[in-house]
Amino acid sequence: MNVLFLAVEGLQLAYLGCYGNDEIDTPAVDRLAAEGIVFDRHILDQIDPPGWRTGRYSLLTLEAESSPPAVDLVDVLRREGVSVFEFASPAACCSAMEQLTVAKSWFGIVTFPSLLPPWQIDTAELDEESSEWPIVPAPPIGVVDEAERRRMYFSLKRTYSLAVEAFDADLLELLESLRQSGVLDNTLLVLFSTRGLALAEHGIVGDCRPWLYEEVAHLPLICRLPKSEQAGRHVRALTQPVDWFATVLECFEINAPQCHGRSLFPLMHSVGFEWREFAVSGWQVGSELEWALRSQDWAYRYPVREGEEEPSGHQLFVKPEDRWEVNDVAGHHLELAESFAKTLSDFVKASRQPGPLPAMTLPADSGD
Repeated sequence: MNVLFLAVEGLQLAYLGCYGNDEIDTPAVDRLAAEGIVFDRHILDQIDPPGWRTGRYSLLTLEAESSPPAVDLVDVLRREGVSVFEFASPAACCSAMEQLTVAKSWFGIVTFPSLLPPWQIDTAELDEESSEWPIVPAPPIGVVDEAERRRMYFSLKRTYSLAVEAFDADLLELLESLRQSGVLDNTLLVLFSTRGLALAEHGIVGDCRPWLYEEVAHLPLICRLPKSEQAGRHVRALTQPVDWFATVLECFEINAPQCHGRSLFPLMHSVGFEWREFAVSGWQVGSELEWALRSQDWAYRYPVREGEEEPSGHQLFVKPEDRWEVNDVAGHHLELAESFAKTLSDFVKASRQPGPLPAMTLPADSGD
């Protein structure tokens, strides 16, 4: 089996039909979802370094401390004799299709144009006069004034939708090339976003604050097995990018170095498989740092403050009812929120030590 990663930065799952969107036309993603497996709860671990390349959490702290050196997936594959192809665009992959057809036992990465602003939008056929919400190809990155938030949100939504449709057109062209060449017959195809994007849902645009809300931390992930095995399935378990390190190495029958993730193949073939109780994310922008924890029932944000013994500014949301995380209930569940803060602190500390992660569980009442 060969493996081809299709990576795009800044793709929000809320703009894809297989995750509930019915307003944007994305035929390529829709077909891939119909032929593949959709992971419904794939959660960001960290943006840099990407967890899928290391298989380890590298969650930052405010202390100047080092973490164990990470092994890079691509380096491991090359050392084991697996051919690695890295394409800077889908067009570059299409041009190399003959090479992929004749190669044996290969791993490839296709990097799509980023969906972070500014966006390259073709406005030639747009009727701006008929729209209440003008497109904004280069929106200001930062905090949105509350009085302008609604207007900004709908303009951003319209503009970003056009960018997603352009991405889908590129994906369609690549998938057709893969299909016609026969490469899909023996290739595991993985479409994923490396991170989400804030589009004024919570009053900010872009990377001005490390706020790990739904639109940033909940990532799309679609996998197509060779010959569309297991087509149409949805996986409800909590998964994270760190799991791909072990998954790819299993594809090539390589023993994985010690890592934090687990191979996703059991989830691809089993229904109701128990996986992880919670997922942890971390992100730093400038001097601001935030951790987040997500379970099947809760989403918890923990802004990390230097010199504070107790978390402040933290938020707790009921999942999945509060999908877009607008109703903070931390004040009604103080003990639970504080226990999540401790779990996060313990997890981050453990993840920065050598060796496997120790077993950790959530409080007994965290499913209430």
